[in-house]
Amino acid sequence: MITNLLNNAIKFTEKGFVEIIVNFEPINHKIGKYSIIVKDTGIGIEQSKLKNIFKPFSQAIKHNKFKIWRNRTWLGNSRKHC
Repeated sequence: MITNLLNNAIKFTEKGFVEIIVNFEPINHKIGKYSIIVKDTGIGIEQSKLKNIFKPFSQAIKHNKFKIWRNRTWLGNSRKHC
């Protein structure tokens, strides 16, 4: 899932930046929780399409320059394995 998010961020960011932030929060001496944030200045996703990105095979935006669909990232399939 993280690879897909990064790939899309890079693919759809012509100018600006792509940033990944990884945090680890220990819960006790044996386990902890990671949070991973991907930020970019790419073309974005319409607010009305955000609810669909975790559905299997979701497609949010067609980008004419690349002639492919944005967010066909398998997030829906990835999420059920997390």
